[in-house]
Amino acid sequence: MHVTAIICVRQDHQYLENCLSHLISNGVDYALIDNGIGDEGRALLAKPSIRRHLIHYAELPYRDRFELKAQLDKKEEVVDAIKTDWCVHLDVDEIMHSYRESETLERAIARLDAAGWTVIDFNEFVFLPVLHDYEMGIAGVQPMRHYYLFEPTTPRLMRARKKSSGLSTVPRDGNMGAGGHVLFGDGLKLAPESFALRHYIFRNQDHAFEKYAGRRFSEAEVQCGWHINRIGVDRAAFTLPPPHRLLALEDPRSRSLDRSKPETTHYWHWNSAASIQSCA
Repeated sequence: MHVTAIICVRQDHQYLENCLSHLISNGVDYALIDNGIGDEGRALLAKPSIRRHLIHYAELPYRDRFELKAQLDKKEEVVDAIKTDWCVHLDVDEIMHSYRESETLERAIARLDAAGWTVIDFNEFVFLPVLHDYEMGIAGVQPMRHYYLFEPTTPRLMRARKKSSGLSTVPRDGNMGAGGHVLFGDGLKLAPESFALRHYIFRNQDHAFEKYAGRRFSEAEVQCGWHINRIGVDRAAFTLPPPHRLLALEDPRSRSLDRSKPETTHYWHWNSAASIQSCA
């Protein structure tokens, strides 16, 4: 079984080594879209242990704004260009795994493929650096233990698909789609078993204050409802919540993640009366 993760990267070298090392240790190769990766990222890609698992490289010039639709279009071009059995849509600050202890991502996908499924949905667990900052140079999970399950809808993150299914994150009728969260096409056979996605959205408190403060988003994407849960938020709202407000693992390596208490908004909206939701 050949599984390939497709990642679009812009100036995220702090995450990149951990992301790629985790994929490689899980039997997954990667295709990379360079959206302005920077010198640190290029130096990392030059390492032989990292480079040998790169099966495709593409460039997507950065145009002074975050353009998710352009990233998704480019990812679909990469899917068409590569030879692989399964494609995984992944962001650089994310780590994926099944709920079975010690099972690699490649073996988990192969298990569901053998059962005839073509799509796997993921549960998004947002891990916050309330007691531990994000650490570079860790191939597996981070030492962070505190998290919440972000699940405004379900199924929500159809991130893995069998390439031969012909499915796409971009609708063929020209519509915007759903921000890469769900797939379109006739070959969709959604597995009844979901996997976990650990989202290390912020590396530390300063990063939480800074990440979205100066980001410009595509106007067309904002008009269709994307990104609205990250726009116009006061800086103070990104203050990390106290540990007791979050779920916690006894051991950060454990896969016993609690799915019983989903949150429909991100933590920076918890103190607001308004429930702000967005497809991206």
